[in-house]
Amino acid sequence: MDLPPSCSLNLWRFQKAKYLGTADAIKKIIKQEAKELCPPFVIAQSTPPLYVGIFALYNGIESTIWRHASWNGGYFGVIFSVKNVLPKAESKEGTLLINFTSGAIGGTVGTIINTPVDVVKTRVQGYMGVGPRKYNWALPALVTIYREEGLRALYKGFVPKVLRLGPGGGILLVVFEQVSTLIRKHILVEQTV
Repeated sequence: MDLPPSCSLNLWRFQKAKYLGTADAIKKIIKQEAKELCPPFVIAQSTPPLYVGIFALYNGIESTIWRHASWNGGYFGVIFSVKNVLPKAESKEGTLLINFTSGAIGGTVGTIINTPVDVVKTRVQGYMGVGPRKYNWALPALVTIYREEGLRALYKGFVPKVLRLGPGGGILLVVFEQVSTLIRKHILVEQTV
């Protein structure tokens, strides 16, 4: 196998490096590819003004409100019921476990309830102003997706979401209870004295 002259003579050692490291290489390659693919001004010219600038901030706000309301309703509607069903804790560790379990179950229920609306929110916010708008409002979009793609489409991304928000709900409740206890113990006591 014949090597190119530059390799066989070790001339590559004296050439200036094209990249200063991995991060620099990634940055320069992405910059170069972005220039070749689609310059930013082309995107700005092809997108109607309603979907860029200040109006873009409110794209899908209704479905976002539905998403948050449904998760909070499921989460807070369940955690106190679960806490009442579980046996009373006899130690600090037991209290932490009960809080984590209640929060994790609440987070899971909240995720089961809000995932369809989250899918709708993603589709509403994903519209870039090209062609007719398929999804405008949350509830009609929910029905459209169900009719056209079925129930399974409304639960796309459920597994990673529940793996994050289930335990996340448990951690949320544990941290809330711990901080509330510290505030009651140290800050509220000082104010009453």
